[in-house]
Amino acid sequence: MYPLTLWKRVSFIALLTLFSFGCSNMQREVHNADVLANLSGLKQDKSHEPVLVYIRPGAPKLDNYRKFIIDPVKVNYGDEGIKEFSAEELTYLQNYFHNAMRSALEDAGYEVVTKNGKGVLRVSFTLTDLKAPQSVTNLSILLVPGLSTSVGAVTIEAEFRDAHSNSLNAVVVESSQGSYLFNQKPWSSMGDIESAFDHWAEGFSESVKKAHSGS
Repeated sequence: MYPLTLWKRVSFIALLTLFSFGCSNMQREVHNADVLANLSGLKQDKSHEPVLVYIRPGAPKLDNYRKFIIDPVKVNYGDEGIKEFSAEELTYLQNYFHNAMRSALEDAGYEVVTKNGKGVLRVSFTLTDLKAPQSVTNLSILLVPGLSTSVGAVTIEAEFRDAHSNSLNAVVVESSQGSYLFNQKPWSSMGDIESAFDHWAEGFSESVKKAHSGS
């Protein structure tokens, strides 16, 4: 169950609910200087820290969109932590997140398209601050079956644009460490990052459905 009470407002400020359904003690502080997007014309809502949320005043409501473009997931290669990953591992993570987003939206009955147009929301992701522990570390600190303490880490920056006007509606940056609630693959060095991606995808599709249902 996701805390979607802010969807009564059904505005882009509600996008922050994508990040609030995890364990709050797993969230890490993100600083404004770490934001990669051009924030011109956007205003920060500081009430949702440690998640950084920037909204364009007057941005369309989320229920205006029924089709989505999911851009290829980017990686911030200027991040020192990237050196811990092979090219194959980075490609795997990029494809995993992209496919998770696509599947969640399509399973919810929405179209994922490739062409700009009215009623289409373009979503772009950039990954940074990636950290994947050794799988043996995960197992050594396992407390109960299926539950792992703080291990892997990732920061996800999301840009939400109107695909017709190319106007940037919102930017949200969330950083997490360890698994969201449960790491179902504690033996995997990628398990925590995959869990974060899965919850992002599930949370976004749930939020879109709530926006259209008006609840």
